[in-house]
Amino acid sequence: MKAAWLAILLMAAPAARAVCTATAPSVAFGNYSPVSGSPVDIQGTITVSCTGIAVSARVRACINIGTGSAGTTVSPRVMANGSRTLGFNLYTDSARTQIWGSRSTGTTATPVMLDFGALLGNGSASVSYYGRILANQTAATAGAYTSQFTGLNAEVTYVEYLLSPPACSTLATNSLPITFTASATVVADCNISATPLDFGSVGLLTGNRDAASTLTVQCTASAPYSIALNAGTGNGANVAARRMTRSGGQQTVSYQLYSDAARTVPWGDGSRGTSTVGGTGTGTAQTLNVYGRIPPQVTPTPGTYADTVTATITY
Repeated sequence: MKAAWLAILLMAAPAARAVCTATAPSVAFGNYSPVSGSPVDIQGTITVSCTGIAVSARVRACINIGTGSAGTTVSPRVMANGSRTLGFNLYTDSARTQIWGSRSTGTTATPVMLDFGALLGNGSASVSYYGRILANQTAATAGAYTSQFTGLNAEVTYVEYLLSPPACSTLATNSLPITFTASATVVADCNISATPLDFGSVGLLTGNRDAASTLTVQCTASAPYSIALNAGTGNGANVAARRMTRSGGQQTVSYQLYSDAARTVPWGDGSRGTSTVGGTGTGTAQTLNVYGRIPPQVTPTPGTYADTVTATITY
């Protein structure tokens, strides 16, 4: 019985299979501004380690990444916040041109082939992944976005081989899950720019002199905002009594800025009877008119009169 038992043991030993583990990727993009126009990139490494590998054998491990729980395609993949989505992708190259796929989506998975000495029967290999939130997603609203990857959406299939490695598309056994979550936070953000308000050349200031300019605002979709105009840099000015100062002198010209074409609502910081102007972001550029008026007054010394007003947007 002892000899027979020993013979069976020796015959069974070559049938032992490798056991593999894999590190899950970290796909946390952090903050994303839809109005910046820029993508957000991350990168990391997935490592596959195997033990119990037969003498002279090699292991092919295929890392499959599918669509994720929030979408049905890999180009692009999406993260979701309720019914709202944010496009992103995972790539096999640093240029972010080759999308990382899966056997379950019909795309080509990136294989990780492990080479190792058979003396100890252990081996491991690593492969880099590259993530990107796509640029110019101006419709995205603020909030936390996620997509879950598990099961067929995130697995490593592997096999030992002696001669030719099998194709990843044929590997369905020895499936190893690598569960992870892709996440990002879309932040409320705004850009603001202004055009000059030019009253032109004026002789006597015996009547109203009107001019207008624009503010261009781009804020995250659905984000509320408010715009205040400060008192400017004119000598002795405040938001209710603005002044342009003569270049090289101290003389001033009184004027005011308004939010309406009738010039009845002074635009300021909310103090001294002035109002701020509010709105809601659309993700795209919005144009707001600024209406200026020089009222009748004693005409000062001829020269160039100017003021610098700061527009502050709060969101």
